[in-house]
Amino acid sequence: MKPFDIASIDDLAKLLRVHPHEIASVCHDRDRLYSTFRKRKGTSGIRTLNVPQGRLKLLQEKIHSHIFGVVKPLSCVHGGVARRSAITNARQHIKKEVVFCLDIADFFPSIDAKRVECIFGALGFRGEATRTLVRLTVWENQLPQGAPTSSGLANLAMTRIDARLQCLAFAHRITYT
Repeated sequence: MKPFDIASIDDLAKLLRVHPHEIASVCHDRDRLYSTFRKRKGTSGIRTLNVPQGRLKLLQEKIHSHIFGVVKPLSCVHGGVARRSAITNARQHIKKEVVFCLDIADFFPSIDAKRVECIFGALGFRGEATRTLVRLTVWENQLPQGAPTSSGLANLAMTRIDARLQCLAFAHRITYT
């Protein structure tokens, strides 16, 4: 069962507890509401952060809490989840004989608007509500690193893979996070 059944901007505005005009205004001004920063990634290069500002950031925080806060993440997911962190993730692996760490290169930028549209559709959003949510959460056809909504969308993009890896890990008595 899908947690939402929302197609209109009015219903989306009610869910987010904002006026529909605020959503329209932020969508219109979106291109001016991102700041781009470059940050060193350890020794492996530069990470580009596209950080929302002002009203866009506030609206993304509402999307994060009112939409992603309702969707229960898998137990293996720790990043961007309330009451979970890198510390709760690391605790799962204390005193393990072997710890294998894997990172997906350019993961956030690999999630495009079409994938985000599918994610919102799977949650029960349709039509104009879906198109608006995509416009509010995707920047330059990718998840912007630094946005409050990006970790929630990234987690949902990985749900099927995480579930399969979690089952495989369980079958082999391996801890997967």
